[in-house]
Amino acid sequence: MNNYQITEKNTFEILSVKKEKSRFGGHFFYIFLKCRENGTSWRLAIYPDYRNAERWQRLIYLGHDEERLKSYNNGIVLYNLRQLVRKGNLMKGQIDGDSLPGKLYTPNKNICKSISSEV
Repeated sequence: MNNYQITEKNTFEILSVKKEKSRFGGHFFYIFLKCRENGTSWRLAIYPDYRNAERWQRLIYLGHDEERLKSYNNGIVLYNLRQLVRKGNLMKGQIDGDSLPGKLYTPNKNICKSISSEV
């Protein structure tokens, strides 16, 4: 199997989340991940105004507080992610924002409880 093809068995650790300005106005979040099985790097773009953002906000913090972006998200392990496909081609290193992610592990449960109660 090519290192840049994933299956439903792959798990991904969040390395960082960065808030970026969108060229269309507003902002979006880049989520940088690492496949735990083969060490490959992946990224994902989430726009808060799109419908798929809701499923991600249940699992990770996507907000304006830069410190929380780091302290809450780093180390979370996700599964059930799909590789992005454009015009029939697999996009190398890119995760589909329409995936239905699940969370396997959160490194700091105290932060997890405080964030989920605020959102």
